[in-house]
Amino acid sequence: WWYDEGYFEAPSGVGKTQELAWIACEAFAGATAETVPAAPNVIVQANSREQAGEKKGDDVAEGIFGRIVQVLTHPRCPLNEFVRVMEDRVVFADGRPGRIRLIPAKGSTTDGGLPTLYLGDEVQDWTGQAYDAYVRNSKGTTKTRMSRTLSGSTPGAYVGQPSVGWDLHSRGERGDDPRFLYRTLAAPADLDFTDKTALRDALIDCNPGIDDRRLERLVRRVDQIPLADFKR
Repeated sequence: WWYDEGYFEAPSGVGKTQELAWIACEAFAGATAETVPAAPNVIVQANSREQAGEKKGDDVAEGIFGRIVQVLTHPRCPLNEFVRVMEDRVVFADGRPGRIRLIPAKGSTTDGGLPTLYLGDEVQDWTGQAYDAYVRNSKGTTKTRMSRTLSGSTPGAYVGQPSVGWDLHSRGERGDDPRFLYRTLAAPADLDFTDKTALRDALIDCNPGIDDRRLERLVRRVDQIPLADFKR
């Protein structure tokens, strides 16, 4: 609770989306939900409903909302019987106030009210209207005492451009905001990508828990795609 805002930047496949999903569930129906002055209003945002994992019938796609649904509907989840899952939101089954709501990052149409927790997933490509949506909804968390903004992303292509991911990355690297939590998994800036031993070590550091097969696939991948894309 010390931090007002946080950003987790790491390669694909390390569990950023799953971690955000667990935090969303806890903020909606866990202990910290009891500390907010109003009902929990957890806003989940991605560049599109498809990217966020909108629920369609019995199918749940990948993405942050999809992961939230997987957690809350799992047979062994203690919250299973207390929640009702709909296409773009989760509410309490007994009708008490509170929700997790999915909204697409589309500028003026995406006002989430006053979020008690605002989550942005894969914000590296949030530009234009998506950038405006992040500014608007993250600002909403400053209006209540115990609200936060958290985001996660792979490194972005929009270096130096006005994207949410680049702004958050730059703030984190500056390290001048004690209320901003910056967490990153990255290779050394001077890594020699032709040195396969050094590359393996860097990939292990960037991908906690990686298995041998995936590690070898990633090492081979450095020669299969443009280096700039591999670095991301």
